[in-house]
Amino acid sequence: MKDFALDLFSFYKKELQGINLIGFKNFEDFYQTQFMDIIDLIKSYKDFIHHDILVDMGCGGGFPLIPLIKIFPQKKFSGIDSKKKKIKALKTICEKFNLDAQLFDNRFEEIEFNKSATLFFKAIDKIDNIIPLLNISQPCDLIFFKGKEEIHNIKSLEHKYISCNIEKRIYIIRNFTSMVVKKNLVSFKDFF
Repeated sequence: MKDFALDLFSFYKKELQGINLIGFKNFEDFYQTQFMDIIDLIKSYKDFIHHDILVDMGCGGGFPLIPLIKIFPQKKFSGIDSKKKKIKALKTICEKFNLDAQLFDNRFEEIEFNKSATLFFKAIDKIDNIIPLLNISQPCDLIFFKGKEEIHNIKSLEHKYISCNIEKRIYIIRNFTSMVVKKNLVSFKDFF
């Protein structure tokens, strides 16, 4: 995995240097934060990832999407980000490194998740702000990678399927569906 991560880091720094995809100046910090931290968390919570489809919400530079593809090659993957430039760069990365993922430049609040999946949220808005924007009509698991302070301060979530590990900075909601799903949204079923 480290050799792959080094090749990927070099590609970000050389081929994609004009696009703000990663903020790391050196490889060791990049590898520890974008690969090992994610891999350790995912391995600790592997039992929570039982859906066939894994979705990186706000996929940006490809994390946690890329490590997920490496850990679960048998699953289907999707990355969603509202910035076309980032999706285009991520498509280039997937082609270069032979990574299989469906990538879409949409805002996640414009998509109806009408197919069960595990949705990953890393480095995007606060959990309390994200939950009301989701349109989920089939049970999905939500996994948030967040700071300890935010997990301590979550106010709007009272859900019987929650698992939380503050030390590992992970917050999981099982079998979530939205109370209300908006009309005329892009159908997630159409992606696969």
